[in-house]
Amino acid sequence: MRIVHIFSALYQGGAENQLELLISQSLRATPDIEHIVISLKNEQTQLWQRLEQKKSKFIAVILTVLLI
Repeated sequence: MRIVHIFSALYQGGAENQLELLISQSLRATPDIEHIVISLKNEQTQLWQRLEQKKSKFIAVILTVLLI
């Protein structure tokens, strides 16, 4: 099973800390679940690095806004 998590950025905060806890506990209880984290900001934060060590997959989406 795959679970996709979408965040605007992976800075330290309440929701991001819960994501790390959720992934850690999920991988211990059910190692066949694949977590995919989508960050709308392409910045490798400390949280991003810790989640990578937990074998999570990451997709960074770079959004460009054109003002005309």
